[in-house]
Amino acid sequence: MRNGPGEELARQVRGLAVAASVVALAIGAHGLAGGGVPQGMTLLLLGGLAAVIAAAVIAVPALATRRRWLVPVLATGQVLSHAALSLGDAHSGMHAGSHLTLPMLVAHSVAVVVCAVLIAGAESIGPRACAAMRRILPRIVATLPVRLEPALPHVVADIRPVHSSVQVGPIARRGPPAFC
Repeated sequence: MRNGPGEELARQVRGLAVAASVVALAIGAHGLAGGGVPQGMTLLLLGGLAAVIAAAVIAVPALATRRRWLVPVLATGQVLSHAALSLGDAHSGMHAGSHLTLPMLVAHSVAVVVCAVLIAGAESIGPRACAAMRRILPRIVATLPVRLEPALPHVVADIRPVHSSVQVGPIARRGPPAFC
């Protein structure tokens, strides 16, 4: 389990990464295997599914920190995404009853593996990249030229009252002024 101030942030990032990659790669895998493009209600179902997956990964510490739970969560997400895509309009070009074909199963399985590799890679690279930035950024900021004297203010626009050429007669009128 991770310790430190970034633990909660790491859990949230992992939850969002798992949810986003599940839905995005499910749509891609579904399309590559012959399914249609989701629209309308199907996108709402997928958005709700992504929210549930993200909340589950963030809320359960084992899902948010242990790599062995990554593949089961991703596989469950792919199954639920396929079910959402099957319920919606993404199977408009396929015959009834042929929602789960061999290409569809292979595509969703490959999506699980790709998601797991990408998320695990990002989790291993992320702390190293952050540590490198913490070392490099102070050196970059130290080499930037700094102005020691304050900048003189300069006038951007002339702010004088505008004189109107409207002629006001002896009769007071209500309403906007009439420009002649």
